[in-house]
Amino acid sequence: MPLEPIPIRDFVRKAQPHPPVGQLTPRERQVLALIGNGYSTKELAHELGITFKTAACHRSRILLKLNARNTADLTRAAIRLRLIEP
Repeated sequence: MPLEPIPIRDFVRKAQPHPPVGQLTPRERQVLALIGNGYSTKELAHELGITFKTAACHRSRILLKLNARNTADLTRAAIRLRLIEP
């Protein structure tokens, strides 16, 4: 039995027009800006004077709040929120 093709729209992830900036705390916006500028979790922890574990928690919360999957999604969010320049 042949398989029916699946429409491409079923594979395309629907982009959010703008991340909900009001949900991010000032510290999370600061962390997001550093991530958008290419800082690793270890580097941003050192930059902010916090532990690696605290930095990782901030990153995890940001991922959840913005419904992001990876660093690229976070960088795009930082650009959209004008936390960094493209």
